[in-house]
Amino acid sequence: MVRRRLIALALIVTGLLALAAPAQARPEFSARVSPLDASTRHLMVGRSWRPGCPVPMRDLRLIRMKIWGFDRRWHRGSLVVNRRYTDEMVRVFKRLYEVRYPIRQMRLVDHFGADDHRSMAADNTSAFNCRYRAGICCTWSQHAYGRALDLNTVENPYVYAGGFSPVIWCVPLSVCFLLRSNITGEWCAAAEAASAATSASDAKAVRDITSPGSSISWPAASRSGRAGTTLR
Repeated sequence: MVRRRLIALALIVTGLLALAAPAQARPEFSARVSPLDASTRHLMVGRSWRPGCPVPMRDLRLIRMKIWGFDRRWHRGSLVVNRRYTDEMVRVFKRLYEVRYPIRQMRLVDHFGADDHRSMAADNTSAFNCRYRAGICCTWSQHAYGRALDLNTVENPYVYAGGFSPVIWCVPLSVCFLLRSNITGEWCAAAEAASAATSASDAKAVRDITSPGSSISWPAASRSGRAGTTLR
């Protein structure tokens, strides 16, 4: 318990220091969409993808793009998504980058053994993962179709009827609220700015993607569950 509190408090201090740091000059956003290359396929097989998944590998795409970090510097991120939703994904992340909406990291979930809990505890933004819905056997998650996205999963934990996840960062619960209110004021302002001056569908995607306690599912950024939850 003490170790978890220390970890959470360390994260708060790190976030505050990052916001106090001077911002790096921001180069123009860029993104590249491509079919899965051999190395990515090798990484995914037996982890986030296996025979019997609802989407074949030929229908998945790798997006490599620039993202804005909590350290006020640009970084490179990678997502695997369904090929049908790449254009909208790129437009939304372009808008977030333009307003300097910070993202902790964006790595394929395979780097965490395709373990959703490990990925979330690492504050990783990810999309495709061929798995069942949380706590429900034999019903595919929206992530298994490559049309769901989890963003900044520590600052924006997944909320469901029985609680929230990842729990490692949410003990005590007040830490989560402190984290969100103290560190992400600038982050929330960026989210609000990102939803302006875009098409109606993209604006809705931005609002959904940045709202507390949720992940997002395409098409049209429609939520799969009730307010504050999703069918993950």
